[in-house]
Amino acid sequence: MVATNLWNKPIKLAVFSVYFFDKNKVRIGDGYLQVRDLYPGQKAKFQLNVTTSGMPVAIVLSPKSVPPLRPSQ
Repeated sequence: MVATNLWNKPIKLAVFSVYFFDKNKVRIGDGYLQVRDLYPGQKAKFQLNVTTSGMPVAIVLSPKSVPPLRPSQ
């Protein structure tokens, strides 16, 4: 997998849950994804090791902790 920072600011930390589904839209696995210190335009290549109960046909990435769009006041 490859993560790319398409934002114009560095990403210090972003955390996601990853869910895997079969052809009947039943969730058959899940995982955790974390990206650290990714500068604007930078790419990070990594492996995602998961165990599923069947053959996944769809993946959903759900943000758990991402940088704010605007700095705190």
